[in-house]
Amino acid sequence: MYLLTRLIVVGRDTSAHAMTWTMYLLLQNPSHLPTILDELQAIPPSTNNLELSHHLRYLDACISETLRIYPPVPYGTYDNVSHEAIPLPDGGIIQPGDRIIYSAWVSGRSPLVWGPGNLEGFRPERWLNNKEKPSAYEWPVFNAGPRSCLGQQMARNQVLIAMRELLSRYEFSMGWDGSERFPLRGLTLPMEGGLPVRVSRR
Repeated sequence: MYLLTRLIVVGRDTSAHAMTWTMYLLLQNPSHLPTILDELQAIPPSTNNLELSHHLRYLDACISETLRIYPPVPYGTYDNVSHEAIPLPDGGIIQPGDRIIYSAWVSGRSPLVWGPGNLEGFRPERWLNNKEKPSAYEWPVFNAGPRSCLGQQMARNQVLIAMRELLSRYEFSMGWDGSERFPLRGLTLPMEGGLPVRVSRR
């Protein structure tokens, strides 16, 4: 039962949260939508789902920027159950029996990782510049090293495909007053009250 619950949380809830927060940020920042719609219209008809990220680079960047600001799993823990000290990339040491907590939420807002500037702001362009992309250890939204999420590429494709279908078929507008939406605290990062939207066919 525990394993089944974990699979549901990491395989379903996280993707749903990522789509919710992506839609929220796009509705809060509508100037990004024309570029996404241009990409959607330019996809060659023969493109299969595994090739979508090559044709939807800007939408993919918007999803990455969403994951930076609202990581579906905001924090994690690691226990050193071995009998040896484990060195961290920054020079720190995890002694046997130690437990550490790491946070993709904090890493996504750290000027040490992203440099100075408005790190609360939505700027997908940062993901189109390879020089600005942090390592998985600096931004552990999918964990890093041997504990990297096995399903991360599948999850990214799932969100990209779903957002492609939604944005190409429907127009969305705010169904709330435009004020900031907040996450609930927990293992994952759902939006409090969900995301009210108005939907119409294109």
